Amino acid sequence: MTGAEYAALNRWALDDLRSLASVQIAGASRLLNRPLDAQVHMDLAEQAADPALRRRHYIAAYREARFELEHLPAANGLFEIVLPKDIKNELDALKASVEVVNQTAKGKPAWDAHYQEFQQYYERNKDPGWLSSSYATITNIRERAQRLEDWKKQLAAEGVKILDPEKRPATNPVKDTLDSATLAIGVGLGALLLLRSDK
Repeated sequence: MTGAEYAALNRWALDDLRSLASVQIAGASRLLNRPLDAQVHMDLAEQAADPALRRRHYIAAYREARFELEHLPAANGLFEIVLPKDIKNELDALKASVEVVNQTAKGKPAWDAHYQEFQQYYERNKDPGWLSSSYATITNIRERAQRLEDWKKQLAAEGVKILDPEKRPATNPVKDTLDSATLAIGVGLGALLLLRSDK
C-alpha cells in the first residue's frame, strides 16, 4: 500500500473501513480457499472500544488480506479502492459525453438503440451504494467509455460531426471570494455616501 492509500483510508468513516476490510477478506478467502490471518485484525477491531485502535485494526485487516493476494493475477481488481462517489463521478462524466455525441448522432437507428440502452443502464446505476461500488462496476463504466470512443470513430467515418464537450472556465475560489468582498465593500461605501448625502 502507498502512503496516499493510507492517508485516504485514515479519512474514511469507521463503518466504511469495516465494509472495505470485510469485502477484501471475503474476496481473498474465496480466491485462496482458506481463512486468512487478516480475520484476527477484524476480530480485534470489533472488540476495541477506542476508535483510533479500531481504525488501525481495520486498515491492518485490509492490508493483510491484500498482501496475501498480491501474487495472484486474478486478484488485481481487489486492490483499487472504489467509493460510491467514484462510480457516480465516472458514470456522470460518461453520460455527459454520450449526450454530446447524441446531439449530432440521433436519428441513426444503430446509435439510437445504443443511446436508449445506455439511458437504461444509467438509470439503474446512477445512485451507487457500497454493494454496487466494486472494481467490476467501474471497469464496466470504463469499457462503456471505450465503446463510446469507438462509436465516435464510426460516426465520424459516416460523416457525422462530433461536437467537443463544453469547456467550462476553471473556477478560482480565491479570486471569486476577493471579487465578492470587493463588491460588498463597494456597496457598503456607496450606502455610506448616500446616508451622508441625506444628512
